[in-house]
Amino acid sequence: MPNHLSKFRHYLILLFVFISLIVIYKHINNNDYQRRLETPLISYTGVASRDLRYVAFGTSVTWGATINRDKEAYIKILSKDGVNLGIRASDPSYPGMCTQSMVGDSVYDVIIIEYDRRYKGGLSNLVKRLRERFPHAIIITTIMWHFATLWIDDYDGKTKSFVKWIAERGFKKNTPDLLEFIRQSSDDDLNMFYMNYQLDERMEYLKKVKEDYNTIIYSWEMKRKCTSNGEYCNDMKQLILKHLPLNAEDWIHLSSEGHKFAADGIAEIVENNRTTILKDTVGEWGDGDFCAQWIIQGKMSNKIRDSFRYDGSRVLMEEFHSVKGYYALHFPFGKTRLRIYNRFSGLRQLAFTYMATGPVERRYPMVNVSLQFSPNSVTIDPFDTFYDYPVHIQLTTVVAELQPGPNIVIMDVLENTAAPFRLIGYTITNGEDKLSRLFEKNDNDMYKVIRR
Repeated sequence: MPNHLSKFRHYLILLFVFISLIVIYKHINNNDYQRRLETPLISYTGVASRDLRYVAFGTSVTWGATINRDKEAYIKILSKDGVNLGIRASDPSYPGMCTQSMVGDSVYDVIIIEYDRRYKGGLSNLVKRLRERFPHAIIITTIMWHFATLWIDDYDGKTKSFVKWIAERGFKKNTPDLLEFIRQSSDDDLNMFYMNYQLDERMEYLKKVKEDYNTIIYSWEMKRKCTSNGEYCNDMKQLILKHLPLNAEDWIHLSSEGHKFAADGIAEIVENNRTTILKDTVGEWGDGDFCAQWIIQGKMSNKIRDSFRYDGSRVLMEEFHSVKGYYALHFPFGKTRLRIYNRFSGLRQLAFTYMATGPVERRYPMVNVSLQFSPNSVTIDPFDTFYDYPVHIQLTTVVAELQPGPNIVIMDVLENTAAPFRLIGYTITNGEDKLSRLFEKNDNDMYKVIRR
């Protein structure tokens, strides 16, 4: 009898182990299946990059914030020799003015342009200059969204972004455990989310650019395709689950998977349109530009030093971000003189690039800028309300019209603030007519000229 009991117990143990293994196997398979449903397929193999020359303009996303930018940025996935001209915390105003200075004599087959905010401040002009220079290149503009552009009219009667909504539920960052929370959340709650109207405005703007300059738009889906024939339905939950892995923890930048996903989509566009490229024909740069920036390590070339002079006893080149190695010229309260040399034979526009904050914290002072003996002036306000989250960014403002040769610029700092006015660069670009058109419709009327 004891022997039979022993065999029966042994049988029960084996049965328990067998059932446990089946349960574990099904759980793993189910999780793997769910993960494959929600994580985009990254199929890019690098075929499109073998004989093409790539360059990318853009913000911190293109630059490669939060990832290994030398290996994981989408431009480096597309081509290990791809040139990354992304600028952190920027908009298209500086590259729109300084296209020639940034590109130089290089020739490119594929040009990618990524700006999600303040795109009206120079993106069209940037594309125009690039198309005139590279008539046969594929120029791709992007519309990739992040979770700050996803909104909901919540039960408390307030409109809020997904980032704020999810933070109220204990998730301050985009972490892996958030996926499980979203899986378990009510479909009805998540399907109440919608894309901010700014995405529609951006798409219409890019369609006009496409019409004018023969570009191609790379766009992320903004609704979920739910049927085999491609019809859309209101399934925001699945769209959220699909895109969470594409975003970094900060909700704003792309993760390494996001860069792979972008490279995959861009590569498909290139493969479908590459018959139009691989020609070295280039156009003229027009009237040209002269641009300078010293934010990285505070370095000025001899050419810049010859064209830009300041009083070193009052204006100091100092580091303001030790981690990133950012430097700026710091201006004290009151008036300071700069000497800027216009090497062109005709009148040229002068623009300053400087640091700004917003939309709540005001860190830097307002500055009045004028030319010596001129009745006109421009007031720079280094504060921005366009973003709906805290930013520390670069802005560019047209400040004066330079005569050929030396010009004296008066900088009058109007306020004592937490930090001094920080100038990180300047541009000298072509005629007044072109630049006035460039900025006449810019957001928040930042480039308002004050006539006296």
